[in-house]
Amino acid sequence: MQGGYARHAMKKIVAIAAREYAAAVKTKAFVISVLLLPVMLGLTVGLRRATDRLAKQQVRTFAVIDNVGDIYQPFATATPTPWKLELARAGDEVTLSQRVRAGALAGFITIDPTKLTLHSLGAGDLSFRGYAEKELNHLLRDHRLRAAGLDFETIEPLLATVPLTKGALVRLDANGKPILEPPTSDLASLGVPLALSIIMFMIVIVSAIPMMQGVIEEKQLRIAEVLLASVRPFELMTGKLLGMFAISATLIAIYAGGALIVSAPYLQTIGQSIPATTIGWFILFQILAVLMFGSMYIAIGASCSDMRQAQALLLPLNLLIMLPLLLLGNVVEHPDSALARWASFVPTAAPFLTIARIAMPPGIPLWETILSALIVVLTTMLFVWAAGRIFRIGMMAGGSINWMTLLRWIVK
Repeated sequence: MQGGYARHAMKKIVAIAAREYAAAVKTKAFVISVLLLPVMLGLTVGLRRATDRLAKQQVRTFAVIDNVGDIYQPFATATPTPWKLELARAGDEVTLSQRVRAGALAGFITIDPTKLTLHSLGAGDLSFRGYAEKELNHLLRDHRLRAAGLDFETIEPLLATVPLTKGALVRLDANGKPILEPPTSDLASLGVPLALSIIMFMIVIVSAIPMMQGVIEEKQLRIAEVLLASVRPFELMTGKLLGMFAISATLIAIYAGGALIVSAPYLQTIGQSIPATTIGWFILFQILAVLMFGSMYIAIGASCSDMRQAQALLLPLNLLIMLPLLLLGNVVEHPDSALARWASFVPTAAPFLTIARIAMPPGIPLWETILSALIVVLTTMLFVWAAGRIFRIGMMAGGSINWMTLLRWIVK
């Protein structure tokens, strides 16, 4: 008897999940949300290139007051487009400042033997500032050496800077000889961890928020009353969660497939940067993150009568999901720090931060990964249980709802 009820309940849950999945993926909103991330990335890259191209086409004129005497000419000869230089006299600072305010000049430089000053509105042209500082220091060194009777062409190699390059660690081979380990690329060290965490965040948001909006709509149109007449509240919520999981799996497949197509020429490098174990941990933490946050989004949707009421309840939940992104930069820069380690054990931050630390060579100790996963599993079970109690009461409740009300529903 009990087994027959379980099979009957499972059929209902699967039917609800299939309905939620089909209703979500067939909407224009889903298509737009799927395209949103690559479109935003493409627009960002394209806009950056377009603005750089436009900036290079716009000629910006700077005046130069050469108090040294022989710096302006080689400086003007070496300065590339889109910058243009004109010589000015000492004492013309007021006139030059007026021209800068009027837009006739981008700024003017005063060259003294021991001081360089760029006068401009605001921060000025940062690219020109960096170029001018480097080039003028080179010319001033040449001037000082010639004034001391030294040949700059002879001295310059002695003054050359030595770049600090990134090297690999050393280990002993089978014969006991020291050899260099394969170097880690910047893609593996920074790009992959950041990308995995951000993709995980996007998938949670894209799958959870529409599901919450759908629950609110069902409640407003009294569809929920019809559904609850044939299924139990927990079965309905579980079906919605499974539908959300299917949506997130679809998003992972779409983004992963798109990434493979775009990065086809670099598959060997990417394959070295993302081991199979990292992909496995990513899938696990992605599933847990979707279930953990998705259950609460669905619970909030069930307890609210409209989106305006839901916005007030969403603030703490949105802060929980945004907090790991605020810590992500520090964690990627210092993955072995105490902050990164302890933040990886915070249940709501663990999926996003742990996968970033796993993806960074050489990874983290296995016990940290397992402990983080166990914490997230237990927290997900707690969130689903609490969301089930909120969902059971909230779908039929109305009126003003706040977090204290939700807590009473959980412990009641």
